[in-house]
Amino acid sequence: MGFSFSGFSPRLSELARAVLREFTDVSFWRAIDPSLFEVVKERLLRSQRSWRKERPDQLCDVFASFLLSEQARLPEERIRQTEEATFTMLVDRIEAVLSNRSRSLVYTHGDHESAFALGVRDILSSHLTVPPLDVTNLREMQANLGFGESDPTNRARLLPRNEHIAVALETFNTEDENSALITHFQYAPMSPKTSAILLLMRRLLAEPMFNELRTKQQLGYIVSLAIGGFGRAKSSMRGLTARVLSNKKDPLYMQTSLSNFFVSQKVFIDTLTQEEVSSRAEAIRKSLEDPPTSYTEESEAFYSSIVDELPFNWDKLVIDELKALTVEEVQRWFADYILGTSGVRRSISIMIAAQQHVPAMQTHLAASGGSDDASFFANTKLISSVGELQEYRESLEYLVVDASE
Repeated sequence: MGFSFSGFSPRLSELARAVLREFTDVSFWRAIDPSLFEVVKERLLRSQRSWRKERPDQLCDVFASFLLSEQARLPEERIRQTEEATFTMLVDRIEAVLSNRSRSLVYTHGDHESAFALGVRDILSSHLTVPPLDVTNLREMQANLGFGESDPTNRARLLPRNEHIAVALETFNTEDENSALITHFQYAPMSPKTSAILLLMRRLLAEPMFNELRTKQQLGYIVSLAIGGFGRAKSSMRGLTARVLSNKKDPLYMQTSLSNFFVSQKVFIDTLTQEEVSSRAEAIRKSLEDPPTSYTEESEAFYSSIVDELPFNWDKLVIDELKALTVEEVQRWFADYILGTSGVRRSISIMIAAQQHVPAMQTHLAASGGSDDASFFANTKLISSVGELQEYRESLEYLVVDASE
């Protein structure tokens, strides 16, 4: 649970202190009219129950996150948990948060003096048994325990190697004419090296993919390639995620088109020179070194480093890895993790078919078992219901990260 206060008012610190005094006063929570809790609960339930109306590619993200992140939950489970919540449970939870089992972190950025942070800390310290930490203490805590040692873990689940997982679902909203596909290539745990290679591969492939599938083929009105991951901080697995949203074609047709695109890029990747790789890496370096444009942007960078247990010089470490990349590494990575030539690839496709595309998808599934026509994903495991997805989730292993790293 966190609070964020930002703005230009000289009274910002007074607002922060006032809010935190109320929040940390258990008597404030006990005095709330329970009917207010019910009103807020009902508003939350209305929002949660509308999940079927979300864009189908966003629902693909929901199911991918559920499968591959330890703490992710399906919409129906979130609804059930909210329905079971009571006002007494809320007060008990607040009391637990304010007990000495919790930690607090106060971070300020901008023209506030340290007295502001110390004042906020003093408010929290009246309820939380927390020793003050300077930067040295904070780094030691990160090195020895990680931030928030009592926080629930959110580890990534590992996809199997050399087997493509195809999750094919029918639409949850019969009024939506869009079908969606996301294909995720799971690569490696969070590290400067991982970030460097993914940044470069995205720069090499994203624009050609858009030009081919969106501009030339007009496959869908959303076509993108992005860096993504599942899990939290050092317990996350990073990779590349391709996304297509279309009202023209069924998801398996999209997957075949995507597969054909990647196969077509083999010549481009194989004929890259070291000069071209270095030039692309240099462009990324310049973007990483661009100074922040606001206090908010600058503070978010530092705060992310703290809570995600990353070094404050993360960008520099990534830049060093970018400079060291060789054309041979790039070509080998593309062959191994995109084309799957060496048996180490981990990949998954989440497909949601609009009502008018369900017959075509079912025909493709009956013929291919979830693979694409190009046999790009030749060894495919098909999952065709949310229930099967839930069962399969339990069979996946968690990412194990060496605590000393």
